Amino acid sequence: MSLQALVKLSRLYGADPEFVLAGGGNTSWKDEALLYVKASGVSLATIDETGFVRLTRACLERILSRTFPERVEEREREVVAALLDCRIPGEEKRPSVETLLHHVIPYRYVVHTHPALVNGVLCSLEGERIARELFGEEALWMPYTTPGYVLSREFHRVVAGWQGGELPRIVFLQNHGVFVSEDSPEGVIGLYTRLMERIRPLFPHVPPPFGGVIQPLEGEIPGMLERIVQEVSAGTSEGVYLMSRDPVFEACLAAEEGMEGVKGAFTPDHIVYAGPAPLFLPTRGGVPEEEEARARTRGYLEEYGVLPRIFLLQGEGVVARASSEKAARTALLLFHDARRISLCAQTLGGPRFLAREDVEFILNWEAERFRSRVSLDQGGNR
Repeated sequence: MSLQALVKLSRLYGADPEFVLAGGGNTSWKDEALLYVKASGVSLATIDETGFVRLTRACLERILSRTFPERVEEREREVVAALLDCRIPGEEKRPSVETLLHHVIPYRYVVHTHPALVNGVLCSLEGERIARELFGEEALWMPYTTPGYVLSREFHRVVAGWQGGELPRIVFLQNHGVFVSEDSPEGVIGLYTRLMERIRPLFPHVPPPFGGVIQPLEGEIPGMLERIVQEVSAGTSEGVYLMSRDPVFEACLAAEEGMEGVKGAFTPDHIVYAGPAPLFLPTRGGVPEEEEARARTRGYLEEYGVLPRIFLLQGEGVVARASSEKAARTALLLFHDARRISLCAQTLGGPRFLAREDVEFILNWEAERFRSRVSLDQGGNR
């Protein structure tokens, strides 16, 4: 019965673009022995009982006391193997990268989402102060920490040393999202309602989630971009180009200075689906100058080690490039989300982007590559 309630709760937030995009977020329910957590790559909007992975909590607890290698690649590989070993016999899906955090949280139902309005606070320079003013001891603020095992280990340390009575049921993760937990679905829903009622008035003029038109990029520009991408990446090209002229993008398309509020990455999801940063391309007569576009694309590849997924065509529109129409559409949705976060953060001291080393970790994290691949195939996330 509790798993059925978790399915219903998951779909409630998974289907609402104010809380998750591209099937994002993750959820869980636990008893004393087992944790039921969303499988990596499964969409919350359409999840059923088969979309959760069952793991033994005693096994998960042992992971938290283990010593793992210092080298990132070795550590992450061993952590994944350890998590898979905690599955009960017959389970084949890979659990969410946040599984250990779900285990550590002491309440039975946990719903983790990435609302743009909440991230407007969490990705701003004054975010921690605002969160304390709005929620006081009702919420716990955690500075940005590498997702997955490292974050779970740090949260476990906080919980082990907690001396302030009951652990807050709201956990804000800087540049990431929010965990809301309670011992009943109704409790989770009530907490989320109160949370949004306090945050929404901060941003009365921020536009709603994306509802505009996404269309194929036509004319000579897609051929030019394809040619440039092939040249600078020695023949590697993803091939599908979609464009949006949504009004929320106007300021960052007018001039290069206008993209200051979106020049970096706000959260891991933005990196995974929309890339570490957009690339601004000046235009003349509505078309980029090819040599300038080539030089900028090459410079981007040298700086980030990946090709740009989002191009800002001056005065024209935002273009997403990806391996499929679904992936390109997802990139545009995530970049629109980043723009909404930026507009919120600009009223709270300005945006706070992820540090370069944190961006590089996400770009090279096998767990993120896995869930990106699965989610774009099936419509889920994390």
